[in-house]
Amino acid sequence: MIPKTPPFPVGLPCTEIGPVAVNPAVALAPMAGFTGHPFRVLAREFGCGLLFSEMIHARALLCGGNAVFF
Repeated sequence: MIPKTPPFPVGLPCTEIGPVAVNPAVALAPMAGFTGHPFRVLAREFGCGLLFSEMIHARALLCGGNAVFF
């Protein structure tokens, strides 16, 4: 009797970015205003392998948060 193999790979895929292993190979893209710490904690609990913090404008970083955008 031939054992049946599943039509999909067993386990979640893993990828490597340089020396860093991302397991599972699921990434959350940075979204300004939405990817705060509580959201990233939830995403990690639901199985996201790679998380990013919120994006910041370079001028705000240089001016200490008191930037005026033209």
